Amino acid sequence: MKRKSARLGAFVATCLGEAPEVTLTTADGDVPVQMFRKQMIRLGTFVERTGKWTLRVDRQRLKRWARGITQMVALGIDLPLNSDHKPGSEHTLGYIRGADVDGEWLYGSIEARGQSAIEMCQRVNRVSVEVVPSFVDGDGRQFGEAIVGLALTPRPVVSGQGGFVKIAASLDIETEGPELILALNGETGMNWTKIENLFGLEDGSLTDENAAVLLGEHQASAAKLHSATTDDNAKIKASLDAARTELSDRPAAVTLDADTGDSLAEGVEAQLSTLVTNCDILPAVSAKLLPLLAGTAEARPVALLSRAARGKGAEKSLAREILCALTDNCPIARGSKTGVQMLSRDGKPAVEETDEEVEKRMLSRAGAGAEYVV
Repeated sequence: MKRKSARLGAFVATCLGEAPEVTLTTADGDVPVQMFRKQMIRLGTFVERTGKWTLRVDRQRLKRWARGITQMVALGIDLPLNSDHKPGSEHTLGYIRGADVDGEWLYGSIEARGQSAIEMCQRVNRVSVEVVPSFVDGDGRQFGEAIVGLALTPRPVVSGQGGFVKIAASLDIETEGPELILALNGETGMNWTKIENLFGLEDGSLTDENAAVLLGEHQASAAKLHSATTDDNAKIKASLDAARTELSDRPAAVTLDADTGDSLAEGVEAQLSTLVTNCDILPAVSAKLLPLLAGTAEARPVALLSRAARGKGAEKSLAREILCALTDNCPIARGSKTGVQMLSRDGKPAVEETDEEVEKRMLSRAGAGAEYVV
């Protein structure tokens, strides 16, 4: 195994007091093996006795350590149990075979090898974890901050531990899958290129020293952009709501069936005939207005014929409004000068007349005071 830094220091961690003691003593050659469940380290803030360092352990950190141990064990990386953090095969007592978080403690599944190692675990009964800020194995795989070993010690930093509890191998704990971990102390050994690409940063802009600051600034910028986008979305929504309200106030599309359309058209034609009879308009004007106001049997102008097309509160259709306005029409002769004219409507022609005849009759009924220029 390749270590990029020295251990942070000696840590200690307790047993599941009520757990059943199931002893599994098998033979690996002539060497007896015993599995234990052991508290290794708990939540808290720990200070090295000489004051060289302080380590704060929260639940997230415990879970990262547990996943790191699970990952390394699955890859065949040995995490030794030794005495007093002394390196070397002569001080190796066994290995960490798994880890899990239960309550405020990180528990380890510990394999003690040899009768003397088994007896020492039960006699010393206290441990200290070995943590490195950035661990890289012999194949160059990076694990970030990780627990890489465990030591029996009578003077652990972490107090409150219980003893080793024997378990069967079948009771060994399985934890969640592996996860890449960014080290919180010292060098990370991280390849920042992928992170830079992910966040759209320039190559080489992230380092172990500035990563936290730059990523924090990036997050703040993203939050500001999100806020601006939210404001824009609110304005767009308000505009859409206003448009919906305006559309809802408009009259709904109106259609006419053939019979209704023909009936309304006949009404227009009758009113035009009355206007001609009463000398309000000329027959030629009536002939021009009829197709405009009534359309044809194939295409009726719904907007003109239907009162509903004008919206709520309309008393008349547009066609009727136009025809009613024409009842106040008072034609005069071309080239004439006149004051206010009142046309007599006390008679109706017995026979169909030409435009010229209607015009003459209309002029003959004009009130006194008109001056004509011939």
